[in-house]
Amino acid sequence: MRNLVKNSLYASAWVALVGLNSANAAINFWKEKVDAKVQWTGATADVAIQNLLDWLMGFLALAAFLYLVWGGFQFLTAAWDEEKVKKWKTIIIQSLLGIFVIWISWAVVSWLIAGLTASQA
Repeated sequence: MRNLVKNSLYASAWVALVGLNSANAAINFWKEKVDAKVQWTGATADVAIQNLLDWLMGFLALAAFLYLVWGGFQFLTAAWDEEKVKKWKTIIIQSLLGIFVIWISWAVVSWLIAGLTASQA
């Protein structure tokens, strides 16, 4: 009895997923939606998302750069005190790692947006 209930749940989940896949295949979310203009920008959806992404990543990169400058200031005022040296090294490593992660995430998302919109041309 237990296997019958489990198998029927698996079968109903499979049927639901197949039904959802068929419904999604019938709806075209690509060309018409991407070509539509975004209300306040006048740009298409993919360009508006890319502009928002560029602005956001620029802001995050600026914050990471200011954190790097703060680490440099800590370096200049450390006077080779053990605790302060450890603090500025940590700040500089974290800010450089943050800039690297921001750059990689921007590149991956830009690549995905370009790949998704180019296939619909």
